[in-house]
Amino acid sequence: MFRCFVVAALLVSTAAFAGDPPAAQAATEESGTSLDKAATIELGEIAATQIGLFFATGIAKQEFDAPVLAQYDRASKKVMIMIFGSRSNVEGARKSMDDFFKVFGSFAKAFLEKQRGIRLTDSNTTVVYFTRSGYGESAQLKEVLRREGGKFITP
Repeated sequence: MFRCFVVAALLVSTAAFAGDPPAAQAATEESGTSLDKAATIELGEIAATQIGLFFATGIAKQEFDAPVLAQYDRASKKVMIMIFGSRSNVEGARKSMDDFFKVFGSFAKAFLEKQRGIRLTDSNTTVVYFTRSGYGESAQLKEVLRREGGKFITP
């Protein structure tokens, strides 16, 4: 199951860089897309990609056991970090988010600031804790808790 989240993280990260391709770059099945074209990305996209990879493959994976994905929303100019855990009540989700923030603060935020010059704060990040309800085809993600603007919010 964790492997699915890693693949999803890579797809989300890749999608962040894709943007809307110009009509002139339309690929044919035979030639594919020319990969030597310049693309503009924003620092939030770099941060989201680094966070996703950090929690999927780095030391954070050993310190925090729930799958984490991150994406950048250009409209809100925020990095949204999504935690996919098994706790379905607010108290459990809050404990998991507190554990996440310990790891995030000591590793990911420090790395992004020192190595990339990207400073993440409560004003430019949103963290959402999801749990799964149901199984198989009826499985759905349910938001349990969100931290936005430095405050915890229940849906």
